[in-house]
Amino acid sequence: MQKHRATIVGFVSLVLPAVLLWYHGKDRPEATVYQRTLSRIASPAQDAVGTVVGAARDVWLDYIWLVGVQQDNREFVQRNAVLSGMVQDRDQLKKENKRLKALLAYKGERPDLVTIAARIVAKDVSPFHRVLKVKVRAGAADGVRRYQAVVTPNGVVGHVERVVGGYADVKLAVDAGSRISVNVADRDVKGVVAGSGDKNDFLASFETSDPKREVRPGDMLVTNGEDERYPKGLVVGTIRDLPGRPAEAGLLFEVEPAVNYGTLDEILIVTSTIERIPTEIAP
Repeated sequence: MQKHRATIVGFVSLVLPAVLLWYHGKDRPEATVYQRTLSRIASPAQDAVGTVVGAARDVWLDYIWLVGVQQDNREFVQRNAVLSGMVQDRDQLKKENKRLKALLAYKGERPDLVTIAARIVAKDVSPFHRVLKVKVRAGAADGVRRYQAVVTPNGVVGHVERVVGGYADVKLAVDAGSRISVNVADRDVKGVVAGSGDKNDFLASFETSDPKREVRPGDMLVTNGEDERYPKGLVVGTIRDLPGRPAEAGLLFEVEPAVNYGTLDEILIVTSTIERIPTEIAP
């Protein structure tokens, strides 16, 4: 018996599985006891494995989807930044083109003024964002000299205070020490517009020596050329809606400057003037 044990075990190991496969492989209307037992044992494990595999698949698919969404979102943000920059550049170009057209139109309206255009390269501002002084890219080589008038199509900015190399500093019309000889537009009322030098606001005052003549809020003040610095006919500002105050030489009125100093980008420097001959006496 001991001699044939290995033979018997090998025979059973080979034949028994074949018999079981043949027996359980036959078509039957009902499952066998062996199949039912095996199903009861294997089904929970299969369900658990299926659940784990399904969850892992869902997590993987969700991760892949989120990675794709994040990549698309980064590309969208980049494209949006590029497009926003292009829109801003276009708007800046449109604004600059509009300003340059206004400067050219003003040159056509005032052919008696010989001017050069200059771009503002620096602004000295107060803690309250009041522009105190501006520097422009134009110098002696361009014909710029001290005390020359600085203007825009809206009116007087101030005058050249200093020229250094290819740059010039501009003293604003609202700065302390600035005085401009003016007339009330369309009326024979003369006076001087003086800058207040207020570091927090753009203020100036109009002082007239003839208090008998009425000055009304909204009256426009224009240069009369008598100070030999500002050519005649440049708008300086308007009278504010406030009553005049007594002054040493008459009445003092607050003035709203014609120029918005906070938005200046380009200006015109008046280098000289051309005497105009009235049409009726021209040869």
